[in-house]
Amino acid sequence: MLCAKSCDHLPLSRQTDIYAREGVAIARSTMADRVGRASALMAPLIDALHAHVSARDRLHGDDTPVPVLEPGRGRSREGRVWVCVRDGRSAGDTRTPPAACYLYSLDLKGAPSRAHLKGFAEVLHADGFAGFDDIYRARGPDGAARVLEAACRAHVRRKFFDLAAAGSAPIAEGAFARIAALYAVEARIRGVPPEERRRARPAEASPKVAALKDRLEADLARLPAKTPSPCAPVAQVQGAFEFRGSTCPPSLPTWVSSPSRQGRIASHET
Repeated sequence: MLCAKSCDHLPLSRQTDIYAREGVAIARSTMADRVGRASALMAPLIDALHAHVSARDRLHGDDTPVPVLEPGRGRSREGRVWVCVRDGRSAGDTRTPPAACYLYSLDLKGAPSRAHLKGFAEVLHADGFAGFDDIYRARGPDGAARVLEAACRAHVRRKFFDLAAAGSAPIAEGAFARIAALYAVEARIRGVPPEERRRARPAEASPKVAALKDRLEADLARLPAKTPSPCAPVAQVQGAFEFRGSTCPPSLPTWVSSPSRQGRIASHET
């Protein structure tokens, strides 16, 4: 029953119908009670998993929408599954087992995720989804941000890729190539000891970040603020980058994005 619900994505109402076809009458309320009891038995394991994941100085976070049945209403609503991942293998940590914990909420506010990260005060690497904003806005007694945001460069890269793939777009292609150079630095030092990564990034990544920032600002200055055609591909990108080489953990890439300003890069080439 639990495997069918969690692994095969069969809601209890559908399982009830399946059992009924085999001549087995099991009320949905009975199945729900068994699921609840099993969840209570697994609570200590889940708590231990959450504690293990939160003990890392850097976490990866993400979310995805999931349809949630509303019995009796003839429709479903949109819930949210939040994931926190601990994986230090790319930073040379081969001894600590990687792990992921999942949390569920009925809305976009992500209360379970915020509760899970209540004692976390390090670096969270996630995309620009607004559901993480409250976590980044939280301040400690000294007024400093409790959780440092490491914005996802892959999402910025994806927008430039979409522009370049849609047709001739020299601005997007240039930015795409510069971001690829940053990826090459990370590929070379992935898995090496943290201190070696810290030494390599200021020398190799920092100049590339500065060049990318200057190029984007120059492009922003010569493009119109609004897209003249609704058909023109437009990407929202970070307009400024902050180098955190002296403050971030060695496990974190020093070329993380700063959310201080956003720019609109539009391609108008035909």
